[in-house]
Amino acid sequence: MLAQILLEIHNTHHYLAFFHSIREAIKGGKFDLFRQRFIEGRRAHVTSAVPCS
Repeated sequence: MLAQILLEIHNTHHYLAFFHSIREAIKGGKFDLFRQRFIEGRRAHVTSAVPCS
């Protein structure tokens, strides 16, 4: 049960930080740049995690 609570706290922290950065990008008029960098970062993360066969 403790592990589940700690995981929920961890995930909530990351979600709040993520949405804060989205709001700041929108306020600054740089959401398109934020979106592009986010997608590139996720793409690089996913391709590096795929095992080579």
